[in-house]
Amino acid sequence: LSALITCACLRRLYGPPAVLSLFILSWDWVGICVLGGSEAPFCACLFVAFLCARSGRWRTAATLAAVATTIRPLGIFALLALFLTRIHRHAWRTSAEMTLLGVTIGLVYLALVGSLTGDPWINFRTYRVDWNTGWPVGPPFIAIIHSSVRLFRRFGWWRGMRVMVIVAVTAAAGIHVAYRIVRGRWPLPEAESTFAVLVVGFLLCYPFRNMAHEWPRCLIPAVPIL
Repeated sequence: LSALITCACLRRLYGPPAVLSLFILSWDWVGICVLGGSEAPFCACLFVAFLCARSGRWRTAATLAAVATTIRPLGIFALLALFLTRIHRHAWRTSAEMTLLGVTIGLVYLALVGSLTGDPWINFRTYRVDWNTGWPVGPPFIAIIHSSVRLFRRFGWWRGMRVMVIVAVTAAAGIHVAYRIVRGRWPLPEAESTFAVLVVGFLLCYPFRNMAHEWPRCLIPAVPIL
């Protein structure tokens, strides 16, 4: 159901090619649609949030973005993009209300996780095992370069080249979008474009051990915008 909602939102937001882009970029998306996975409900909340933002329902959009963050941490960039967009428009009250909604949902989530596991930061500690630096941000490109060597050795030349082409093209697209946003010439809404740029920038600095291999899957939420 989440995958269907995601596809319907993508078609409405960006047209039919955006729906196909997910299947072309990552074969994992096919498995997610059939077998399930956290990306499907995350993307459903994310793109419904962008639909709400386009119609001016910023508080609802912020709520959905905050819910998406409890599913996948990348959702924080959607919440940040919505906030920056309203700040840029000098909508101070809406920005404050969105911040309050996001913080409230975040605190409720941490309280719930803490009550169930005894450690509200258990997800952070679990992810941290796979971070080369021990933190979610490191020097740009380093993790991708190191993990690309492992990618070629494990999966061979053909698959390695396919993934690296995707990395190069999408990273270049993110830089291009950032340039167009600064120049005020990007046709898509500011919140969505900002989200895509933030995601690409973060992934370039994400010190995950298998970043090159997981890049297509991690970038699923931003690809239709790019």
